[in-house]
Amino acid sequence: MNKCILKLMAVFSLSACSLSSSQDYTSSYRGDCYRLLRASVLYKGWCVNLSSSFSIASSCLGLQSFPIETYDKDKNILNSFAEYQSDKDFWNKKLFGTSLSSSKYTLVDEVSTDTQFQITQVIEQQWGTDGYFWAVRAKILTGKYKGKVVTLPTYKFHLGQAWAKRPSTESFYLDSSYVMSCGAIAD
Repeated sequence: MNKCILKLMAVFSLSACSLSSSQDYTSSYRGDCYRLLRASVLYKGWCVNLSSSFSIASSCLGLQSFPIETYDKDKNILNSFAEYQSDKDFWNKKLFGTSLSSSKYTLVDEVSTDTQFQITQVIEQQWGTDGYFWAVRAKILTGKYKGKVVTLPTYKFHLGQAWAKRPSTESFYLDSSYVMSCGAIAD
């Protein structure tokens, strides 16, 4: 019986939720304004719950630019919101999987090029033993979804390509192939 209890304790200790540690960089980036360089989409997806001391995900609104490559073995590429609308069931399975919890995720609407957003939160977040990633929230400033707070695509929580690399000795930055500073002039 003691062996059984010891085995159970070992399993629980290995699988237990880990406390996350994070570092808040919001004051360095809050208010930074960017605009989209590509047609994009607002989606219901998953993001880290920044109000929890545990590494857990929750449902949220996310922002992503097209094209979006799926992670299944077929590597399908979604090029537009119109293409998504033509076969939502197919694309929802390809983009979000087939589990029961994935049924609540969906693409909401397209977001046009030149839509502007402002950084509201930048956290370097630990995710269990998987290491650190950026958790970035932004407020949409222009267009149909003005005022909505969204999660930006970074390593760990994204649909398609991440816009920011994993934290390292480098500062946080967003990939210039997806966004540019609101003050910058396009070539």
